[in-house]
Amino acid sequence: MLTRAGAPDERVRAWMVVIEAAGQAIADVDAAFPQALADAGEDPRLLALVHYQLAWRSLVVQGDFAQGREEAAHAARLAAEAADRRTELLALAFQAQAETLMGIRTPRRPSGGPWRSRRTRGSPAITTGPAPPGSGGW
Repeated sequence: MLTRAGAPDERVRAWMVVIEAAGQAIADVDAAFPQALADAGEDPRLLALVHYQLAWRSLVVQGDFAQGREEAAHAARLAAEAADRRTELLALAFQAQAETLMGIRTPRRPSGGPWRSRRTRGSPAITTGPAPPGSGGW
């Protein structure tokens, strides 16, 4: 049925539905990945979607955090190239969680550094009142 879908993006999105519907039984849809990669061609937006799911496959099926982390990083780069912010953030979150679980420490960056989101630059500071009594001043 998916081979009859016209445009590659329609086929890739259909493959993503099949893969996501599998949930933790993702190993049962292994044959979908080569098809999805072939349908994605050279389109970074479509490739990012597939590589994000490959990151999950690496973790769930193979138990390989390192490979999952690499797939997620690759997906994030592709998504950034394609200006697909949603997939980029999903992949970066996956990568960060994998790194945390692997015990990889990410160096701290100075406040206001280049990592800071465009949305937070120039935003008004969030102010809070005094800490509640007995909170230790958090």
